[in-house]
Amino acid sequence: MNKAILSVNHPEFAEELKRYGYEITPGETVDRFIPYERDHVDMQCLMIDDTAFVLSCCKKLIDTLSGDYNVISCCDDITGIYPSNVALNAAVIGKNVICRADSLNDKVRAYCESRGYKLINTRQG
Repeated sequence: MNKAILSVNHPEFAEELKRYGYEITPGETVDRFIPYERDHVDMQCLMIDDTAFVLSCCKKLIDTLSGDYNVISCCDDITGIYPSNVALNAAVIGKNVICRADSLNDKVRAYCESRGYKLINTRQG
């Protein structure tokens, strides 16, 4: 089965993906973020291999993912102010992690370094 984490703001997308056999995990609302970023799951969770890096404030997401993934809770001090808010916002393609490298969470950085991932810095905003 394929899995996806989606914002709760668009249930129509979740229903459509379910029709194609996806198991849907709802993201959370992060009040620390500015209103239009509060439901962005790409800022709440980063999946690399069988490991999910999840904002420590996303308790339900941590609980839900713990059954299937090695979950690492992180970013206790995350704020809604850029660039703090992009600590987990990265794209993983093969052994490359495209991100704002100086804002990437330290736990993610250590994981990537220990497993041979290359960080590719990009400006975000």
